[in-house]
Amino acid sequence: MTIRVCRIAQGFLLLVVGLSASGYADGTIYHQAPAEAVAQGPLILEAVIEVEDASVVSASIYYRLRGQLTYQEIPMSSAGGNLYFGTIPAADVTERGLEYYLVAFLDDESILAYPVDDPEVNPVFVVVKSAAEGIAGAQEPLEAAAGVEEADVLILSPEPREIYLPEDVVIAASLFNVQDLDTSSIRLLVDRQDVTAQTDVTADLVTYTPPALSTGAHQVEIHMNRASGSPYMPVAWRFLVSRVASVSTERAFRQSGAVTPAFRRDNIDDQLLEVSSMKLSYRGGWDWLQFRTKVKLTTQEDPFKPPRNRYSARFQTPLLTLGIGDVTPRIDRFALDGKRLRGYDANLTLGLFNLRLARGELERVIQGRPEAAFTVTDFDSNADSLTVSRSGYTFRRDITAIRPSFGSGQRFELAFSFIKAKDNIVSVEPIVDDGIIQIDTSDVKQDPSAFAGANWIDQSLGTIAYKDLKELFGSKLGLPEKDWKGKSPQDNLVIGSSLSFALNQRRFVVQSGFALSMLNKNIWDPVLSLKELDTFAPGDTVEDGSIAGIIDTSDIPINPGDLEDYFHINLNQVPLLPIDVFALSENPLQAVLKMPSLAYHATAKFNYMRNFITLEYQQVGPEFNSLANPNLQKNVRIRSISDRVRLFSNKLFISALYRATDDDIVKVEGDPITTTKMVNLSANFNLGRGLPSLVLGRRTYQRDNGVDTLSISLDAEDLPIDTTDSREEMLTKSTNLGLSYRLQMLTSTHDLNLNLASTVIGDEIDVRYPELGYRSQTASSNILSLAAVSRFSSGLETIVVVSTNKSEIGEEKHLIKQSISSLNLTARLLLLNGKLRTSGGITFRSNDTNKGDDPSAGENTEAPASFTQFGIKAGASFKLIENLRLVTAFEFRNKTLEVDGKTETLPSSIISANLEYTF
Repeated sequence: MTIRVCRIAQGFLLLVVGLSASGYADGTIYHQAPAEAVAQGPLILEAVIEVEDASVVSASIYYRLRGQLTYQEIPMSSAGGNLYFGTIPAADVTERGLEYYLVAFLDDESILAYPVDDPEVNPVFVVVKSAAEGIAGAQEPLEAAAGVEEADVLILSPEPREIYLPEDVVIAASLFNVQDLDTSSIRLLVDRQDVTAQTDVTADLVTYTPPALSTGAHQVEIHMNRASGSPYMPVAWRFLVSRVASVSTERAFRQSGAVTPAFRRDNIDDQLLEVSSMKLSYRGGWDWLQFRTKVKLTTQEDPFKPPRNRYSARFQTPLLTLGIGDVTPRIDRFALDGKRLRGYDANLTLGLFNLRLARGELERVIQGRPEAAFTVTDFDSNADSLTVSRSGYTFRRDITAIRPSFGSGQRFELAFSFIKAKDNIVSVEPIVDDGIIQIDTSDVKQDPSAFAGANWIDQSLGTIAYKDLKELFGSKLGLPEKDWKGKSPQDNLVIGSSLSFALNQRRFVVQSGFALSMLNKNIWDPVLSLKELDTFAPGDTVEDGSIAGIIDTSDIPINPGDLEDYFHINLNQVPLLPIDVFALSENPLQAVLKMPSLAYHATAKFNYMRNFITLEYQQVGPEFNSLANPNLQKNVRIRSISDRVRLFSNKLFISALYRATDDDIVKVEGDPITTTKMVNLSANFNLGRGLPSLVLGRRTYQRDNGVDTLSISLDAEDLPIDTTDSREEMLTKSTNLGLSYRLQMLTSTHDLNLNLASTVIGDEIDVRYPELGYRSQTASSNILSLAAVSRFSSGLETIVVVSTNKSEIGEEKHLIKQSISSLNLTARLLLLNGKLRTSGGITFRSNDTNKGDDPSAGENTEAPASFTQFGIKAGASFKLIENLRLVTAFEFRNKTLEVDGKTETLPSSIISANLEYTF
């Protein structure tokens, strides 16, 4: 009795000093959720219930095991005053974990609940540890709830149940191994509060730096869905915050790792590909130093291609993070934003001042395959001389990136970036001893006189080894030192800056930045001298001691040759001048904003009143070039506004996006201007447990190049001989509907998903002239898919997916019709107490097209061939011993299609096997 009284008094004291509170205006339930529980032990829950102008009639705990659909009720008893407590029986406290919520019934017929927002849908979750582990034991992965798959999320920080200082807490989790993830569905909750709007979410990582947390236990939850809409099991863990760090925790060394050898053999339509690989990973460390290493070796590694093997090591301390090997630094959104390089990436974080430095190989040197290492450029039979050039090579491309910054980035950051990428000319050898010269035999036959007297061709028509050619021609074999037939070496410099600041706990965020590039497409040519600069500007051919009559060369304090280590200046650079000097004198602001090699952006984000609004402006000039970001869309101006609204306690999400682009940056008069406008609207209804969820989407995309007339060529008698229809005004309309419903039948659960998608691409120009060769770009597609995932108490899971896709592309005689139908049946079963996971299934797919030779019957010779395909698949995952699992899979498909009136059969097979050892 004394213990019970002391426990109640202690709980009351803890509750009244300011623990997390939730409730309605007429009352509040104060409750501190337990950090964790021990399996097969009673779990006592306590709460303080305060109400005004009413009295508490009764209070109850509604709880369930993780994965169950229904709750059980346990009444709470009054301990005097406003304190209530209840006990969840020990038999119901299992390692699956517990979910619960509290309800208080008042005498005015009103109800209080904890949590306040949809407690039945968003209950409190408690991690339950085994009795052997106790509260301080290491965390084991939660058992997947029935009907909900566990997501392979790697918790990076903070470690579960570890003790941290308030200023050291950074929440981070890796999503790299999560398959089929809908990133837009990710929600991060800290202490039951949704902080997604302040969280950085990518396809691979979730990071959030919370404000100073109070001492005590804190809970983190990550909720996410598959792309199909079905949920993953939430990932939840707890950690502790203390003003005094745990000495034992700081000194404790933690480690884990995995070794995975794998093999895969694909034989698809007579194309064979066999790949073996070995993956190794190891991570460990202390609180003050953590390290991680990864190695991937594959038989796809080829010295004549970019590297496929991967090596990386990462070391992290509170002040310095160092990556070695294959790293992906993010220095500037325009110039270097995640491109892989082989070298190092160091990030010094001091808070007020930070410095990031990355250096290494952007592209490795490739000498070229022997059969493609040389190309014949000239042959003189009279002089008996031959000139060849190097080809098929790739220069080693070195890169150095520096990013000093001021501010932590949480509230303010001012950063500068300097990125230089340059090809190493001497990395490619001029001579490949085993190289083979390819002779174009068609040239020999078409113009035999050009090779008259070349007896060496007669004996090796088509190819000859370079060393043999050297013996034949001796000094008359020419091989230039530069300007080879392959790619010319390049030099690239990008200078940029960015500014960001945030207010009101990052509810208001502004980000901006710019980058200015210079690219030299051929650094074989020497650097310009001051004399050559006199006529450097376009149209300036008079040596008058000035550049374009504006800049006096004698006033230039630095010789371009002195800057060669920073940038190689000559006539091959793009642009020749970074700014239009004539426009600069007329309108300086416009001249700067329309610099052809300038890229800049500005973004504002607002998170108020359940709205998350984003305004963005971005412009990339037509001559902006970054060798570290070659896929960046250039010559484009982008304006966008978006909003995401949360309504009805997050049961309804409405998203809207407007995005407009054009290429009217640097234009010559008469050139077309292409504009696009996109409107994207979507609504996501999640009505609650036991009710269906609905997704509606509508998207329109319009593209117009501004050309309104036909281009007509006339002959001498003013008769049309050629007409080019370059007009473009296309409108794309897309509509999609997704409906999901979970059906519970006794001990089985069935998830039903229906998806409808319709896309129509239409031509907004009324009159076209197919007789002049115009090919219509109109198209339409209608997709219907139905998926049913059933899970049974026996451990059996079945998946049935049925889909159809009917599409039409083009018009009239160029019309192509396709109708694709597919059926996929899959079954999975757990055996041997979960040690063996088996799967199997069948697939069927057919494609009916209008391929044929009779246009009057609507047939088209350009249409793909009709086919039917049948397949079977099987797989197994067997736990051989502790931490060692064997995973195998096999799939066979047989395709039958009609080609030129004949029936062909194409078998395909896929075999894979791998071992997974973790420690």
